[in-house]
Amino acid sequence: MIKAVLFDLDGTLLDTGYERAKVLNMLREESGLAPMPMEELRPYLSYGGPRLVSVTFGVSAEVAKFEQLKNRYFEIYAANLGKDTKPFDGILDLLDELEARDIRWGVITNKPSYLTIPLLDKFGFTKRTFAVVSGDTSPYRKPDPRSILYACSLCKVKPEECLVLGDAERDIVAAQEAGAHILVCHFDDADSSQDSGPISGVDGLVRHPLEVIDWINRL
Repeated sequence: MIKAVLFDLDGTLLDTGYERAKVLNMLREESGLAPMPMEELRPYLSYGGPRLVSVTFGVSAEVAKFEQLKNRYFEIYAANLGKDTKPFDGILDLLDELEARDIRWGVITNKPSYLTIPLLDKFGFTKRTFAVVSGDTSPYRKPDPRSILYACSLCKVKPEECLVLGDAERDIVAAQEAGAHILVCHFDDADSSQDSGPISGVDGLVRHPLEVIDWINRL
């Protein structure tokens, strides 16, 4: 029986893609570069901020300029946090259904807590969740399975009683190695870039949050 559900934040619980793309293009404008269209940015929006900056600016983490760009990206992001972010359609209904079934839920993200908590507070999620594990909550970040194990301990469930929802390889690896169930979430209907057939080692793929309930019933 599934007793807890752990959500990745960006691209799973919250639709942050447009906001993060907007912030990146503000940084590009500051740097004298042309904006990148959403269609071009979409394959990279599951990346964390540092990797997103590295890939889109073509600057490796070893270059001094990278640190400047990364820090400025987070400054702009913090100043505009939540302005263009919202829960995916169906997420609020899913959370209501989980709570009606006494299934605990939490959030596990590599985003730092100074960005995570205000976003969750904006939608009233902080008071509802049993676990919030950010990138700086512990020394372990996804894909390290200990991040999942720590979230399970906060929810007071065993890993095999936990269902992880995520949209990136790090979510899959962390859940698999922790011994938890994992569903890959493609809640952005416009994003077909990751459609490559069945994904090895995952329980399934969902395109709408309420499909998660069907999987909970099966599991």
